[in-house]
Amino acid sequence: MPRANVPAVVLPVSKTQLKQLTKRFRDGGHTAGDRDMLDAVLRCYAVVLQQAHGDVERLCTTLPDTRQMAPRVKTLKTMLEKLQRQPNLHSIGQIRDVAGLRVVVAGTRTDQDDLTDRLALLLADDADPTQGKTVEPIRDPAIALFTSR
Repeated sequence: MPRANVPAVVLPVSKTQLKQLTKRFRDGGHTAGDRDMLDAVLRCYAVVLQQAHGDVERLCTTLPDTRQMAPRVKTLKTMLEKLQRQPNLHSIGQIRDVAGLRVVVAGTRTDQDDLTDRLALLLADDADPTQGKTVEPIRDPAIALFTSR
């Protein structure tokens, strides 16, 4: 399977601006301009997710008993709820599941592991393809695989 064509997207704000934005949202002192800035950040995540979506969907069609669910980007409401639940997050940039999609595998743990390996290769960093990241749903929900039985 060829590698995903997912280019890096530069966020429209700096890390410092993102931290400050997070603080204003957490403290309740955000403005309409802050909501616009956050919307611009979320649009960047949506662009990357849409580009990866087709590649992951094609990969799922090559594996038995695998189906992809709809992609989603967190809403402002769910991001604020997460910031309230996890006060150790100092920046929206630390939220690891801002955008994602779920893949359901009706099979064994080996089938799940196979898909995880293929996703890691498909979504590996073009700058260093050896740094494909394998994740487990309990430790890192960025790629969550569930067995439906």
